[in-house]
Amino acid sequence: MARTGLETLRSAARADPVNEPVAHEVLRRPDGTLIHCAGGSSMCVAGKALVVAELTRTTTGQEPLADGVLVTVPSRYLLAFHPITDGRAVNAVNDLTAYGLGAHQDSPGALSPRIPAGAGNGHRRRARTSGPALGRAVFRPGA
Repeated sequence: MARTGLETLRSAARADPVNEPVAHEVLRRPDGTLIHCAGGSSMCVAGKALVVAELTRTTTGQEPLADGVLVTVPSRYLLAFHPITDGRAVNAVNDLTAYGLGAHQDSPGALSPRIPAGAGNGHRRRARTSGPALGRAVFRPGA
């Protein structure tokens, strides 16, 4: 590491998920909420969650806002996200929870149906699926 330097290693590690090709589809929910789905045949598609700001730029053509991006990574081959731009974020949490749970149960390479919110360089869990409302989010700010 000392020979190549930490920044060189970080750049190389970041290049893999940035360069991973994905198909992009936009789901428009009845209330107008947009859910962006990215998928591919490589089990490395899930790595796009680590560079979700770049994924947002390349798929939507817009910079992610300071409020961040909601993302679910139900399998190695799929992820779905919603840039937080307006008051539809709570609806997006519910939609992403249902999508994440269904894809988690149905897809090979299942990972997690949880939804972290990312802003800056970190991700924080924002919703949990639980009890009889399985497939709906229990939204607890700061969770």
